[in-house]
Amino acid sequence: MKADVDNSQLNVSSPASLLVIRGPNIGVRFELGVRTRIGRDTSNEIALADPNVSRLHAEIVRERFAYIIRDCGSANGVFVNGVAVQEKQLLRNDEIQIGNTVFLFNPELRIENAIFSNSSAVFYPGDAVTQQIAAETPTLELPSGRDRVLVEFLVKLGDALSQAPLGTSGVGTRILEHLSELFDANRTALFLRDHRTGKPRLVLSLPDGEAMFIERSSIMRAFEERLPVLASDRPENLSRIPLAGHDEGAFSSRRELQAGLTLMCAPVISGDSAIGVLVVSKLGTDRYSLKDLALLQAIAKLVGIALRGAQLADYLELHPLPSSAGWQVVPSRNQHVRALFEQAKRVAATDASVVITGESGTGKEVLARFIHESSPRRQCPFVALNCGAIPPTLFESELFGYERGAFTGAVRTTRGKIEAAHGGTLFLDEIGNLDLSLQPKLLRFLQERAFYRVGGTRPIEADVRIIAATNEDLETAVKEGRFREDLWYRLNVVCFHMPSLAQRREDIAPLAEFFLQKAGERSGKTILGLDDSALRVLERYPWPGNIRELANAIERAVILAERQVITEKDFAFLNRESVRMQPETAARRKEEIVPLEEMEREHILRALRKYDWNQAKAAEALRIHRNTLRNKMIEYGIQRPSEH
Repeated sequence: MKADVDNSQLNVSSPASLLVIRGPNIGVRFELGVRTRIGRDTSNEIALADPNVSRLHAEIVRERFAYIIRDCGSANGVFVNGVAVQEKQLLRNDEIQIGNTVFLFNPELRIENAIFSNSSAVFYPGDAVTQQIAAETPTLELPSGRDRVLVEFLVKLGDALSQAPLGTSGVGTRILEHLSELFDANRTALFLRDHRTGKPRLVLSLPDGEAMFIERSSIMRAFEERLPVLASDRPENLSRIPLAGHDEGAFSSRRELQAGLTLMCAPVISGDSAIGVLVVSKLGTDRYSLKDLALLQAIAKLVGIALRGAQLADYLELHPLPSSAGWQVVPSRNQHVRALFEQAKRVAATDASVVITGESGTGKEVLARFIHESSPRRQCPFVALNCGAIPPTLFESELFGYERGAFTGAVRTTRGKIEAAHGGTLFLDEIGNLDLSLQPKLLRFLQERAFYRVGGTRPIEADVRIIAATNEDLETAVKEGRFREDLWYRLNVVCFHMPSLAQRREDIAPLAEFFLQKAGERSGKTILGLDDSALRVLERYPWPGNIRELANAIERAVILAERQVITEKDFAFLNRESVRMQPETAARRKEEIVPLEEMEREHILRALRKYDWNQAKAAEALRIHRNTLRNKMIEYGIQRPSEH
């Protein structure tokens, strides 16, 4: 027997040891002497307080270049690599089971610092032992047993990670399914870092729809310290995630309470930070060993890049590349609108629900985006959903998402708008068109901040700010029974009303310049601007479609324009419609009572235009001092249009 021939054997010049990889003393290392006795009696060199262990169970004896283990007449036997033995020469990495304790002989276990919650021991890797290369060329052997299972697992995992990312739900489900099979687990779970709180948040668990035990401190420790954790504890010391509608202990069977739980947690690392935690659990104490923990840690490192890619795929789905039109808040010259945006900025600092009312096309979504961008949630998604554009039969799955197999065509689990907007803002446009049968479900989410996917049984929490918009009078809808009163009160914490474009005509010029620039960029034309005749047409037009109609009119004029300056002729289509609508508009204006300052502003504008913006002549015609005219122009934000 020569030490330089077989590198599996121990060179006696280096110390030999046993590492406990499973059992009450997990992580403890025992150095071996010339004769090491193992048993229940405290006089043994390795004493195991285990009723399944005899007083003198076994001994390990050093004989020249090897260590021999012998069964000393034990009642329950000695097992090496799962086989009962009476006497056997030990090789490196042999597993020795005595009672409920499993040792690893002279281990080469590759694992970073690990934490064990069921004992105070903390395991650190031993010093590297130089191995002598065998002189003989080893023969190739096909893997069998546990090695074959690991090879098959790596092939399956490689196939799963090599496919195009389907988002966090798709990639995470594949990983958990393979982990359940590899570790024969009762539960597997994936926690990912919440982009708002920075703490790990449960995103997936298998089997789906079943409650599970978790040990929260172990998960937090694995995440914060980026170390694998092996916990073995009783259920009464654990925190349980129950199904909604059931009591905390409703699923605690007598078998579970007696069996206990073994939990493995491995941090998922991307770059220098932890993005999540993989969790594998099995009923019963001491069900997993250090070798299992090392394997889970290696898998967590492998899947880190795949999960990060899945998160990026989710982000790109929720944040598509902005269109050329984009969105931007154009500074208003109207005092009421300026005050409205100032109030919105103050409200943005809170999480209060907001309702924005106003005619269609007045910029309600622009105000909603302004609130989002001015809030602490600006780094999280802004998700918009039109309640009137989706049929009631599809709206629930669009809002809450659905599980795989929930209905025909549901081939994979899909997140809804609420889950997609987690941490950010959900904008519900045209909330007044929401079907009456769906309103209680939205109200329940607003009250509990949790929801169920269609076909799902597990509640999902979501931290979302709700901003709703409508062009209807919801108070009237409540009185008529078309909108729930409790939902209206829940949404209407803060209410803003966007005025029509006809009520803020001083903003027509800056809005027109903004839309002109964007339309020129999209069409590839060099447009210098609007002349006075074109601006007069825009300011006289009633704009029943508000800002949206103004943007479309500018777009049409730029596309059909033959010159670099837009003139009155380019808005001929507006002149015809304006003439047709003028009688109705004039009649309506006579009946309306408009604010005095608005009438004064329009009167000053007419005087300035009549005298070609000569302030001295306009002031003389108005019979006021020139300084008074200048102060009024500053007060009402009246400026002479730029000349091109």
